[in-house]
Amino acid sequence: MIGETTKYLLRKDARLAVFHRSLLCVMMAFSSLAALQQACLAQFAMRANVVQQSWFESWALQGRTEQYYREQVESQAQLEIENLKSVVPISELQEKKLKLALEGDLARFFRMVDEARFKTRNMQPVNEQVGEISRIISPIQQLVQKGILDETSLFHGVLDNMLTPEQAELWDKELARRQRLINKAIVQVQICALEKTMPLLSKQREALTNVVLDRLEGKKVINQYRVYLVDYAMYTLPESKLKTFLDEKQVKFYRQKRSQVEGWKSMLEGQGAKFEDEVDEPAEEEEATEVEKEEAGDGAKKAPVKRNAGGLG
Repeated sequence: MIGETTKYLLRKDARLAVFHRSLLCVMMAFSSLAALQQACLAQFAMRANVVQQSWFESWALQGRTEQYYREQVESQAQLEIENLKSVVPISELQEKKLKLALEGDLARFFRMVDEARFKTRNMQPVNEQVGEISRIISPIQQLVQKGILDETSLFHGVLDNMLTPEQAELWDKELARRQRLINKAIVQVQICALEKTMPLLSKQREALTNVVLDRLEGKKVINQYRVYLVDYAMYTLPESKLKTFLDEKQVKFYRQKRSQVEGWKSMLEGQGAKFEDEVDEPAEEEEATEVEKEEAGDGAKKAPVKRNAGGLG
């Protein structure tokens, strides 16, 4: 009897052991499945983030990274500080203020990028989402296009306000000199392009260069619009000025070029470059001299009299 009982218990223990092993295998399988599911979800999220990063940087940052903009802006600011110090002696405190303002501009830019990336994290640039994405990233695109250290930046705001009147006068003169040199280089390149179809004499070239540079005085646009600005200033000169150094054929050619650039006016005004409309005054008719009047009178007296066909001579 005891032997039968022992055998029964052993068989029961064996069945329980098998059950426990099976249960353990099932639990391990479920655990592996959950881990696999989590891994898949993580990989999917990572891939989705990579896709979002790809189109976001292409649209908002012109295909560049945030590190690129940090290095570019820091280099630009340092160069401007060195240029300033070469013209105007500034104190350590003034230089520190400029560097703090630079950090503020960078912080503002990266905050805009982070906010836009968060808002578009679940979006793709397709169909109806394109308009919403464009609306969100448009401020970043405009800032990148104008330049993070544009005239509205903290850096330039601090620079304008921290200089003494004497320092500001020296710096403004230097900026105007550099701007004219940049404009002169672009004007000369555009005149070279013009001469492929309309050759100029050396004195005509010099006169045209000076007239255009005078017209560009005080007008600023971002780098992408500089060529448009120069071409507009060059090809919309009033004919009264052109006739002082160009011949009639050249003026006529110029008139054709004017029609090609007149449409740029509103675009340039949107960038802050406004031109005063220079309208040619109508040429005044010269009063006929006494000799011309007498010749005209004699011509009228000597004019042949028309006779009737059947009249007598």
